[in-house]
Amino acid sequence: MKQILIRKGRPLVAEIPPPQALPGMIRVAVRASCISPGTEKAGIAASGASLLQRAWDQPEKARRALAQMRRQGVRSVLRQAREKFDAAWPPGYSAAGVVLEAGEGVEGFRPGGRVAVAGAGYACHAAEVAVPVNLAAAIPEGV
Repeated sequence: MKQILIRKGRPLVAEIPPPQALPGMIRVAVRASCISPGTEKAGIAASGASLLQRAWDQPEKARRALAQMRRQGVRSVLRQAREKFDAAWPPGYSAAGVVLEAGEGVEGFRPGGRVAVAGAGYACHAAEVAVPVNLAAAIPEGV
């Protein structure tokens, strides 16, 4: 399954396993996802920033990192920060599609039903997404 990821300031298309419809979730075949130019452009720009630039832009987080360095050591905190900032992340938070599967305990959603879904980390730009039912709404006929 294809999904858009952002890594170090660049979008990329990744081949990943399809998500699972865990209990309380629905799996959706995405037919359209909303791109928010401001939010996504800002996220892409931030992901390409150096650690120093991020510290400058977010002084409160930098203060917390310094306090953490005093407790855990500089190397440990820098390693954690590099791992976090080098990781790819899925953009997007709003999509629409067709229910493929409903997880255990899900009521009101059945395969074939059209839905709108939301939530950063859930309704991302991908061929399929798995979303908690509280972040999904059925799309009425005629809409």
